Amino acid sequence: MSSEVISCKWRPQTFEQVSGQGVLTPKFQDALIFMSHQANFRRHNDFLLRVVLALVVVAVSGLAFVPSASGQSPAAAPPYGPAHVGGYDPIKEELDRRQPRTFFPRRNYGPAKEDRVVKKGLLAPSLQDRADYADFLKQSGTGLIKLLPREVYDWRAYGTEKHLNLKGGGAYYSFFYRTHEPGYGSDLELDHNKFTVGGAGGYGMLVKLGDVSLHDVSLRGPGVDFIAQYRPVRAMPDLRCELKRFQDGVELGGLVYRSSLPVEVNSTYLLRSISYGRSDLLVAYRVTRQDRDGSVILAWKLLKQYSEPRFEKVLYLSSPDKCPIK
Repeated sequence: MSSEVISCKWRPQTFEQVSGQGVLTPKFQDALIFMSHQANFRRHNDFLLRVVLALVVVAVSGLAFVPSASGQSPAAAPPYGPAHVGGYDPIKEELDRRQPRTFFPRRNYGPAKEDRVVKKGLLAPSLQDRADYADFLKQSGTGLIKLLPREVYDWRAYGTEKHLNLKGGGAYYSFFYRTHEPGYGSDLELDHNKFTVGGAGGYGMLVKLGDVSLHDVSLRGPGVDFIAQYRPVRAMPDLRCELKRFQDGVELGGLVYRSSLPVEVNSTYLLRSISYGRSDLLVAYRVTRQDRDGSVILAWKLLKQYSEPRFEKVLYLSSPDKCPIK
């Protein structure tokens, strides 16, 4: 058969159609079948080779990210790094991930706690201060601190000369975290010779008891009932009302409860600091001395720590225009 006939008969789409025409010899058919099997075998080998190469690449990439024992630096304590700088803790992270969200979620870390009495630097009370309150400091839940006036030492807010490498200039203190470092819900602030309670995410009140010894202050003492039995509000509209209420002042039994009070040496104060999602504390402190720059020395003791305050999970479509009269 001529080549023209063969080329004409070669047009069908499949091999079976071609072989069925009777235009190919048996030997030529066997040769085509053998070549087809060889092509399938090569494709199968190419696929296996690609799979093996991919597995080798994955294994080598994994080994590249495993640090050698000699190149590792010693781990800091606690196991995942110091808690006050936010050390990574995979177990705690997983537990926190499963917890429901709140308006003010609890921090997984906090600042480094200071000693109950700082003994070095600009924030340290004098040796005489420490000697005067040595017996008092033997009690648990007590301390002696120095607060610096913000208008003098907070160089960021007031553009003054930098004396202390601390945000806030030593004008803040947290009795919960026991630190001058702000940003973690500070309980007390000293600014322009005034004490102020309540930072971001909370509120509170102060009351001046006068020249009363800290040894005589207790939960059953005069002037303590209202501030000790006060129940924090749980709704945002109520919080705004309470902020305004204590800014104006609440007078009961001859005492005035306010969010800010002037400094008076040799006077004892009660502080209730409410920080949502963090802490609720009742603290008594006494202004023992004041320096020429406006710094004050405070002796303090913790009277009570309440359960952690939280907002109720309610969405308010509109807030009241007026606060209720209490």
